[in-house]
Amino acid sequence: MKTNKLIANVTAILLSFFLTIGMALAKDETKKEKDEEIEVKVDFTEFEKKTTPTIYLIDKNLDIKAEFYGDINAIKSRFKPIFEKSHFLVEHNKRRVYLISE
Repeated sequence: MKTNKLIANVTAILLSFFLTIGMALAKDETKKEKDEEIEVKVDFTEFEKKTTPTIYLIDKNLDIKAEFYGDINAIKSRFKPIFEKSHFLVEHNKRRVYLISE
């Protein structure tokens, strides 16, 4: 009976010892990961310029139905039938809004 208690106590001591060491090692690796972090700075101004639509097509409920990117004249010539059926509403910051009439 004493041997069973002794084995249980030794097992509990060893288990707590290994858990403590494992937690210490895990904390040490977390510190290493934090030390390896680098700071990255990205300038999105050029990206925003390229991804801002130049023409919006909206319906009578003011829902955006299409967005076009690029040169206005090239877009209008390529999609001429669409723009013949739409009406120019407003222009702001080189962006135009057209109302689809059908």
